[in-house]
Amino acid sequence: MARTIAILLLTLCVLTARTQPFPQLQFVKLTERDGLSCDKTTGVTQDANGLIWVSTNNGLNRFDGYGFTRFYANREDSTTIPANEIESIAADQSGHLWIQSAAGICRFNAGTYKVDRFDSGARTPTPFRTFENANFWFDVHGDPYVVSPSGLFHFYADGRYRQIEEDYKPYVLQQLLYSHYADLVSDRHGGLWGYAGNRVYRVDPATKHPLATFKIGADVSVIGLCFDSEDRCWASTWQGGIFELGPDGPVGRMAGEYEHMVLHKGLEWRIDGRRYLVFSTNKPSLVLVDPETRHSQEYLTNHIDGISQPYIDRQNTLWLPT
Repeated sequence: MARTIAILLLTLCVLTARTQPFPQLQFVKLTERDGLSCDKTTGVTQDANGLIWVSTNNGLNRFDGYGFTRFYANREDSTTIPANEIESIAADQSGHLWIQSAAGICRFNAGTYKVDRFDSGARTPTPFRTFENANFWFDVHGDPYVVSPSGLFHFYADGRYRQIEEDYKPYVLQQLLYSHYADLVSDRHGGLWGYAGNRVYRVDPATKHPLATFKIGADVSVIGLCFDSEDRCWASTWQGGIFELGPDGPVGRMAGEYEHMVLHKGLEWRIDGRRYLVFSTNKPSLVLVDPETRHSQEYLTNHIDGISQPYIDRQNTLWLPT
C-alpha cells in the first residue's frame, strides 16, 4: 500500500492502514528539536521550486526535506521580514512569498531572501503596516490580491498596487461592521466567490463587484470556502458546522457534531484514489469528509492547543500548523 504523509505541524500524519470508508492516520511532530524556529506554527506553503516554507510566531522557516533554514526580522535591515510574529503565508507563481506579519504584509523573494515592504508612511493602508486578518488570493493570471477588512488591493509584478472599489454594501452582524470581503475564492470553472460574516457572494471576476448575495443562518460566521473536484462549494464556519452551497444558497448541512467547533477552510485530499475534504478544528482535531456519501470522521490530536489552516503540497503531503 502506498504511504500517504500528512504533517500536523509541525506534526507529521502518516496513513498506516486502510479502513472503510476512512483511512487510519498516525501523527508525527516536527518541532524546535528538529530545527524549527518556534513550536507555534501558523502557516505552510510551497514555492515554485518545491521547497516548503513555514511561518511561526518567531520567524520564517524553509524546509528542504532534511532540515530547516530560519529567517528573522532585523530592525537594521529593511530587506528582512518586518516582524518575527507571522500570521499567514502564501506563495505566488513568480518566486515570491506573501507574508502577513504583526508589522504588516510584505513580499519575500524565495531566491534572494530579500523583502519588499509596502509601508510608505501615515497614509499606508492598514494591512501593510500592522496585522489586520487579511487573506491572499491569486487570479487566473497569477496576480496577487490582498483581501482585508479595510479593502481589496491588486498588486502588479513591480510591487505597485491599487485599491479596487468592490461596490460592497456594508452591514452589521452581532455588533460588527462588515464593509469588505473577508476573502475571495475561485471555483473550478472560472467563477469567483467571496464571503464576510454570515454572507456569501458570487463575484464578478472582472470588476470584483457582487453578482448575488445570500445568507447562511442568522448567527453563523463563515471562515472559509472550498470547491471539490465536482465544483461543489463547501463553507466552513465558526460554530455553525459545514454547509454545502449551491449557486443560490445553502443546499444542506453536513451531519456530525460540528456546530460547536471552529472549522478552518477545507481542502480536497486524495488518498488511495478516493477524495476527501479535510477540515482542521479548534478542538483540536482533524475532520475528513467523504463528499459523495456526506459521511465524516473526526481524528483527535493529543497534546496540541489548536490547528491552523491546513496545506497540501504537490507531493500530496498534508501539513497542519499547530
